[in-house]
Amino acid sequence: MAYYIDHTESYMPERQISFMADSSSDIPNLPTSSNPGLPQEGDSTAHLPVKPGSTCLCLNPVNLYILNSKDVWVKAKAGGS
Repeated sequence: MAYYIDHTESYMPERQISFMADSSSDIPNLPTSSNPGLPQEGDSTAHLPVKPGSTCLCLNPVNLYILNSKDVWVKAKAGGS
């Protein structure tokens, strides 16, 4: 299950969202800019479309995923290279 992280009064652009996921198997269930994600229990907004630059911190295994400009969730590479 993925969880939306609220950025109330933050610098994040509208609909550029951060998520936290229990496992990497949750990544395909996240929304993209063209497709809604799987609705989450108790959350009425986490499945709505998001903008590129949105992120998801995966806890098992620990990885960071970023929604790229091609509307695909990709795993960030260590070291920024």
